[in-house]
Amino acid sequence: MDKPRLHKTLLRVLLVVILAAAGVLIVTVTVGRGPFSGASQHDFGLVLIADQPVVLEHTFRLRNRTGDTLVINDVRPSCGCTIVTISPWQVDPDGWLEVTARLTLKRSGFQRVHIYIEVAGRGTEMLTVEATGRRTQRLTSSQRMLRLQPGTPRTLVVFLEVHEDDQKPPAPKLKSPPGVAAAFVDWSQVQRRKRRKAIPARWAGRITVEQETAVATEDAALVIDIEPDQRLTIPLDLAEGKPEEK
Repeated sequence: MDKPRLHKTLLRVLLVVILAAAGVLIVTVTVGRGPFSGASQHDFGLVLIADQPVVLEHTFRLRNRTGDTLVINDVRPSCGCTIVTISPWQVDPDGWLEVTARLTLKRSGFQRVHIYIEVAGRGTEMLTVEATGRRTQRLTSSQRMLRLQPGTPRTLVVFLEVHEDDQKPPAPKLKSPPGVAAAFVDWSQVQRRKRRKAIPARWAGRITVEQETAVATEDAALVIDIEPDQRLTIPLDLAEGKPEEK
């Protein structure tokens, strides 16, 4: 062995000894150079989220390109938002391993999850799934229903996601039933926009609502509009009685 190669070998051995003495666990993560061949990454793209969380599913098909039978010791995702199942746990030469990932999106923003597959005697393979979630209903509120008493003001907090910038949104348009007064106070920013992670700016707005008359109205609701496409309807539970003296 020539001197340069011997020198490199000694350095590698010395590094392994130092890490082992320090108690460092070395995990080999391979992408495309391990015992399996096949796509190692899947992007679901932009996913719209309505009222309920969205569950996305993708199956990776990996071929055993070694001449040996491969045994899977463990499979684990990097996030609890993802459930992973595999079949089979023992893959014959030139056989196929199927890895199914189910990613749950609940909120707006970019999500990337790594899936680690530990192969006996072969290190760890890594797969990746990613998606960008975006809520279709960007205007929400702190309460689904508001109970009112004549002469007693209540405060309703609404939240708005803004994907374009950090500029303060315009005041919403309010429509209340007869005998109910509603006024918008102001917006305050509770989360700044993070462009690289596709996380929107989040604003909180306060609305004061007061029942001025003692007549209860069925199916009463407060309608909140943010142009061009965001509308929120809050049912109102109106009580009968005399307004309290102020």
